[in-house]
Amino acid sequence: MRLGFSSLIAAALLVGPAYASNGDGKPATAATPPCASLQPPPLPNVKYLNVKAAPQTGRCHVDIALTHGATGDHVVVTVLLPDAAKWNGRFLGLGGGGYVDAAQTSDLEDAVSRGYAAATTDAGVGTAGTGDWLLRPGTDEVDANALLDFASLSTHEMSVIAKALVSSYYGGARAFKSYWSGCSNGGRQGLVEAQRYPTDYDGILAGSPALSWHRFTPAGLYGYVVKSRLGYKGPACELTQMRAEAVKACDALDGLADGIIAAPHQCRFDPASVVGKPFRCDAPGIGSGTPGDFVFSKEAARIADVAWHGGSYRGQPLWHAHGYDADLNGVTYPSPLSQAWVARAVERTPSFDATTLDDAAFFDMVLKSQQLYADVIGSAEPNLAPAFRHGTKILSWHGLADYAVPYLGTVDYRARVAASVAAAAGLDVDDSLRVFVAPGVGHCGGGIGPKPDDPLQALVDWVEGGKPPERLAATYQGAQAGKRESLCRLPQMPTYARNGAVMCVDSAFVKSFKPLPPLHA
Repeated sequence: MRLGFSSLIAAALLVGPAYASNGDGKPATAATPPCASLQPPPLPNVKYLNVKAAPQTGRCHVDIALTHGATGDHVVVTVLLPDAAKWNGRFLGLGGGGYVDAAQTSDLEDAVSRGYAAATTDAGVGTAGTGDWLLRPGTDEVDANALLDFASLSTHEMSVIAKALVSSYYGGARAFKSYWSGCSNGGRQGLVEAQRYPTDYDGILAGSPALSWHRFTPAGLYGYVVKSRLGYKGPACELTQMRAEAVKACDALDGLADGIIAAPHQCRFDPASVVGKPFRCDAPGIGSGTPGDFVFSKEAARIADVAWHGGSYRGQPLWHAHGYDADLNGVTYPSPLSQAWVARAVERTPSFDATTLDDAAFFDMVLKSQQLYADVIGSAEPNLAPAFRHGTKILSWHGLADYAVPYLGTVDYRARVAASVAAAAGLDVDDSLRVFVAPGVGHCGGGIGPKPDDPLQALVDWVEGGKPPERLAATYQGAQAGKRESLCRLPQMPTYARNGAVMCVDSAFVKSFKPLPPLHA
């Protein structure tokens, strides 16, 4: 029997910690078992297929395969436990990116090298990252169980399993703190933990979180659809040069002309104003193209306008727009993430071509995604009061030049959380959730701006030391590589003094930000 999404979600929310407790939230004292004898705890509707626990140099490595009832899924959980003498007394759950929930091996290794007991899960969808698993093989039926595993359930079960193993391996009398770290889909995974399983983690680091998946993912194809509709054949560097024109116009609005737009909300550059203006391509750049002299086309202006203002239909924005210094070639690239979602999850036709849609049909497609999947993988539930009351601290950051996940989606989420927790519990969002912005930084890094140095340590200091971060230490990339700066937290935005010193100033734009309402027919 195949369960519907609502039934699956309700059942998943019943899964809770299964390891012993003293009643005070701390694991019960137990004899410490050797690595090879570690066993995961019993969980509702979970059957363990295989448990491999083996000592390695400096650690215990545990791989667990499990399945749920008769679903036929095959989920792998990996847990690395450093030797007791090297353990820092903390557990760290790690997330993935795109259609992958699992962290990279290098991320696990880095965590263990810093003393963390670390874990991740492939959620039963593997690490290919194609999204092929969205449809059951040989059918046009969405695999509801696989989607639930990916969206939320596997991350939670991994957390419960790993924490039980940590408790067993190091001796249950020793209390420990639990942290999450992830970016993009990994950031989404962490915030879903706070939304659905508010006691799983003491601290959550969520970089460039892919929130409102049901909406931003299909809407992310609109720039590419417009480019295709226009039959755009411009030189490869035209969109790069168009972005450079925006930077030239808006760079100094933050007080410092440094090639970075730190005040994108103040930028009013109109790409139509440079149509007919000459520019030069000194190198082919992305895709095909020939060096030479050109003039900006009206087609390129239209493409840039869509990227910077977003698509809409009958007054309803599809989703938030991108910052003015986001890579326009990246914004309008046919994202495999979006293509797989639209073709497989929404239209259930692997060969589906979104470029065949006019604006009305494209809107209907995004609306359909919202109707089908907002409750499954929307990942944007604003009521974090249960997590906040538990004591969970959430540190998030987003690059203002992100070409994959619009930074305004994170601004939107913070605004909705602030309103929700204030109304539901009289809580101040800044006591438990802090969001920092990184000017000139792309998706989870890249770009030329200051990227956070060690946001995880800042989170630990907040959780364990009671020191909420006012700013976030960061280091420039690109031409200014090595230059240090501190990032501002919302509702503040950066402005710069004449000597280049950054000042964090309350932003009326952020403080009065109006979140987008759901789409409606």
